[in-house]
Amino acid sequence: MYRLRRDQIGFVFQRFHLIRGLTACENVGVPLVLRGMQPRAVRQRAMTPPGSGRPDEKANVHWCNLSAGQCQRVALARALANDPN
Repeated sequence: MYRLRRDQIGFVFQRFHLIRGLTACENVGVPLVLRGMQPRAVRQRAMTPPGSGRPDEKANVHWCNLSAGQCQRVALARALANDPN
C-alpha cells in the first residue's frame, strides 16, 4: 500500500506538513529520495518548479521564512515531484 501512495499519488496537506530544518528544495526532494533517486538528480529536479524551466529563487530558503502561499507552493511541488498519476 505504501508503494501506491509513494509512487502514484501526490498529497497536499491542509497544513502543508513541511519538514522542519529543511529548505524548500529539500522538502520538495523528500519523495524523490524515498524512491531512490540520486542526490544530484534530486536537487536538480527539486530546484526547478513543475512547468518552469528556471530554478526557483526561494529554493534555498527554510520553510519557516516563507509566507503561507509560498509554503503551499512548496507542498504542491512536493506532491508533484514524483510525477504521480
